[in-house]
Amino acid sequence: MRKCEAQMVEAIRDLTGAADFQGCRWKGGNTEVIQCHEGVAHTMGYERSIEIKLHGNLIATIWPTDGRMKVVDADHQTNTTKSRLNSLLCAFSDSRISQKDFKWFLDGEPWDGAAHLPFNPWGM
Repeated sequence: MRKCEAQMVEAIRDLTGAADFQGCRWKGGNTEVIQCHEGVAHTMGYERSIEIKLHGNLIATIWPTDGRMKVVDADHQTNTTKSRLNSLLCAFSDSRISQKDFKWFLDGEPWDGAAHLPFNPWGM
């Protein structure tokens, strides 16, 4: 895992355990982690999420209180995108993205560009 990917994972773990602070973020090179809030805290409809962006494109959203995450390729199936997504998957789920003949696969199944997966902040 690259240094910036390890820092990205650590930032996500820090935000997962943190209180609901608006605007918490980490940025390293072309990758950033941002904590987002919708609604009023501790009321019906409130939602806290953590967004991961690569070159400004959203590649993952994590809902820590719900234990779920969504990963996407943002229509950029590059080695860097795959590396960032695999770092997230390795740290927080038991899934992996692989590539064969220029096609991506998630756990051996053809990748359709997005996936909803369980999120475990302390790894599998």
